[in-house]
Parts: sequence; C-alpha cells; structure tokens
Amino acid sequence: MGNTPCQPAIVRSAFPDSLAYDRDQVIHSTFTTAILIRKNGICLSIPQGANMTETIDARGLACPEPAIRTGKALRDHDEIVVIVDNSASVQNIRGAVIKRGFDVHVDQQGDDFHLTIIRKEGANAEGMEREMYCLPQGETVVFLPADTIGRGNDELGGILAKGIIYSLTQVDPKPDTLILMNSGVKLAVAGSDLLDDLVSLTAGGMRLLVCGTCLDYFGIKDDLKVGEVSNAYTIMETMLEAGKVIRL
Repeated sequence: MGNTPCQPAIVRSAFPDSLAYDRDQVIHSTFTTAILIRKNGICLSIPQGANMTETIDARGLACPEPAIRTGKALRDHDEIVVIVDNSASVQNIRGAVIKRGFDVHVDQQGDDFHLTIIRKEGANAEGMEREMYCLPQGETVVFLPADTIGRGNDELGGILAKGIIYSLTQVDPKPDTLILMNSGVKLAVAGSDLLDDLVSLTAGGMRLLVCGTCLDYFGIKDDLKVGEVSNAYTIMETMLEAGKVIRL
C-alpha cells in the first residue's frame, strides 16, 4: 500500500481521471490495479479488490452480542460498518467507540441502523468489548411519591419538583410513564402550578398514572385534571415490567 499527499491537484496528476474531494472518501481511478482513498489527509493507493471495510451484520442479536462483535472487529480493522436493528444497540456501541477515540456515523435505513466506525489517531479498541454494557430494554418509568423533591425544606422541595417536571417537557427521550403517589397526586389536581407541564407531557404521549387511594385519602379525586386514576396493581405491574424506574 502506497501513500501520497492528498491534495486535489496531486491526486488528479497521479490519477488523471479520478475525482478528488476535501473530505475522507474513496476516490476511484480508471486504473485496474488501484483505487485511491483519502484518509486523514493522506491518499492511500490500495489494490483493487482489497477488503477495506469490515461489515458486521448484528441484526437480531441480543445485547451485548452486537457490542462484543464490534469491539473485537475494531482490534483488527481501521474501519468497520455495523448493522443493527434497534436503537439500544446504536446508543451502546456509539457511546463506547466514541469514548475510545473512534469516529462514528449513524445512518438509518428503513428499520436498520448502519454505524460506520473509523479509527482516529490514538484510538484503542483493546479490551473494549469487556467494557460495553446493555442499556435497559423496555419503558422508562419516573416515580414521584411526593409533591416535593428531596428531604428537608418543603418550600425548596416544591421549587425543585416544579423544575424537574418542567425539565421533562424539554428533554429527549422523555419517560414513557410518570407515576404520582402519596402527596405527589396533588400535582395533577386543580390549582397545581404544574398542570400545564403535565398536560403537555401527556399530550406528547407520556402516560400519567395517579394513585386513586391517595386521591381519596386527600379528598381531591374530583379535582383531578390530568392523568388516569390508577391502583396499586397497575402501578406495580408497570414498574416491574419497565426497563428502568427513576425515583424522584
């Protein structure tokens, strides 16, 4: 494999019928013996038919298998393409390779995701597959058992609760379900400062479960303005089936 400075004029001089670009990509020449690929400012002359990019088809594989195969492949290849069919694998692999110094580009094609991973200077994949982990599968549930957040000053806790609920309207991804229990049910009734934010969240598809026993205890069931009255069985079932439960 030979190399040459990858300036467009030089490329066209060496390969008259080729195209030269300012970004990394393959430049096909008319010669039958070589192609030209621009990588990190250097043009590499590579024999035709050489296997430049390893492709890993990890569709249908359960975590952590796609990540393990990615880590092993990067020990032997400077550039690979990994094909997966779920966003959890995308996040898992993308986070791990970026942490190790690789470039990654994600291209969604139908139901599949193609991750092109390219080694940068200093990138190291040794042992990377042992560090990869599986993101939780299933829904994300936020559990709020009070109308305040944290212990201590209730006034401050109310301010924090308002800030957290508002933040949920701004972040992505949003939780799939929000559960209000004990005094947390007061956030969903008439007079609550958080009604607009909760309405916005439910309008966007978030499920809001409000403890019916708690509403009865406080005598405010008729004041409920957003969410669905729920029971202990449904609430426990939702949390047990969730991929992740966040308690505020």
